[in-house]
Amino acid sequence: MKKICIVVLIVCTVSSVFCGYTFAAGTKYTLTVNGIERFFLYEAPSGTAPPDGWPVIILLHGAALTSDQWYSCPWFDCGGKQFRETALGKGYFIIAPEAVEVIPPLNLLRWLTPDGYYPSVIDLNVDLQFIEAILNLIEDENNPINNQNLNSARVYCTGFSNGATMTRLVAYIFPERIAAVSTNSACGNDKPKDGNGVDIPVPANHPPIMINHGILDLICSSSLDNQYYEYLTSTSGVAGTHWNPNLGVHKWLSAFDNEVFSWFANH
Repeated sequence: MKKICIVVLIVCTVSSVFCGYTFAAGTKYTLTVNGIERFFLYEAPSGTAPPDGWPVIILLHGAALTSDQWYSCPWFDCGGKQFRETALGKGYFIIAPEAVEVIPPLNLLRWLTPDGYYPSVIDLNVDLQFIEAILNLIEDENNPINNQNLNSARVYCTGFSNGATMTRLVAYIFPERIAAVSTNSACGNDKPKDGNGVDIPVPANHPPIMINHGILDLICSSSLDNQYYEYLTSTSGVAGTHWNPNLGVHKWLSAFDNEVFSWFANH
């Protein structure tokens, strides 16, 4: 019986119809990237954009979740939804992309991150190609999204779990296009590698990074996350800060949302 209940809970994170409720949703934007149809949800703050445009936060969902994570309360956590709502109130434009790789046997989604042994090269990683396409849209003044008046100099990225690990990769591969990043409960300490399995050097202009991770997390190790942080900050001189509360849960750490917004505002 316990095994049946666990399966039902996992399915409920990816199928709102099956679970008997409907997610609120941002506007869906579909695009084809190298022959693969991809989409993201976006939402603008209310009111008029500032003269230099809305700052942008790219929100990356965790494995077994979807872009709807940021518009609903998954069975274990409402923190992502609360973060999105607060971000909109603070004047951030929201973009929530959706992964395409599936984890068998339930076909749950995940991002192609280094801990899954996926190469961290744009030509070999369809998720990096997708993120690159989104950044191109943000920077292009002649597209439906940028009609919202976006500030391409203030693009931030954050994510949860597998999405936090993908956030680390986005910062690594697109350093000149991301102002700062923040991660929640990232998985592993694997360094980005090229197509031959060789570590890619930390870029000299790697954006500032904030890491949030409960020290007693039993799903994704906080110690491995902290090792990655030390690799960036101590070994390579990347600006950063981190919070390790005495928590044993794998979730979005809402208690540090204010620190995240301050981090973004200062970079």
